[in-house]
Amino acid sequence: MSYQDQPINSGAIAFYPGESRPIQAKLNPGGGYSAELPPGDYKVTVIVGIDLPEGWKEGDPTPPPAVRLPPQFTSRLRTPLTATVAPDQSEPIDFKL
Repeated sequence: MSYQDQPINSGAIAFYPGESRPIQAKLNPGGGYSAELPPGDYKVTVIVGIDLPEGWKEGDPTPPPAVRLPPQFTSRLRTPLTATVAPDQSEPIDFKL
């Protein structure tokens, strides 16, 4: 997962199968993720995490996220991101925002 050719190193990706609850996967450094998705069509949203600096402790100011996505990528109703998972698919779907 990347935004403007930069990997999104922390956060989560959510796959919405119709009106059901989402299936979420944590984003790994480098923008990768691992999720087991049943075959079907999904709407997809992204939640960007915050990388806490070395030595950060409770009560310290929280730094801003390293990446700020346009709001449509974080909204189930407005997201342009979709995914179709085939019955025999084993490769993650790469999203370049």
